[in-house]
Amino acid sequence: MQYLRGDALVWWEGVRLGHRGPDRLTFADFIREFDRKYFPKEAMDKKKSDFEHVSQGDMTIREYEVEFNRLRRFARGGITEEDLIRKFLVGMRVEIRNRCCVVTYYRLGDLVEKAAEQEAGLAEELKLFK
Repeated sequence: MQYLRGDALVWWEGVRLGHRGPDRLTFADFIREFDRKYFPKEAMDKKKSDFEHVSQGDMTIREYEVEFNRLRRFARGGITEEDLIRKFLVGMRVEIRNRCCVVTYYRLGDLVEKAAEQEAGLAEELKLFK
């Protein structure tokens, strides 16, 4: 791994030296070993839990999207676009969710764009009524 430096490079060289067998180590081997060394199971479980419970709260839709995408990489395997859309929708604030759930979305990006539009519209309405 040409991009590793310092302790990480020393660690990887040790992994390579310890690997017995005629086969070369694959990138999947690297990821598995890297996660084992630098991302323990407890940390992975915490991130998975964080993703399971992520919600918009006080964030804007754009901020929520960033947090959602940051955490979704920890939900390994088996999560479909439909699952992501449903999860994102459920985590949105109710006043935005209610305006967005009347449409069927096939891409998460489409939902995010519509939700951002609705959020801007709600902010505009609030200004008018104040």
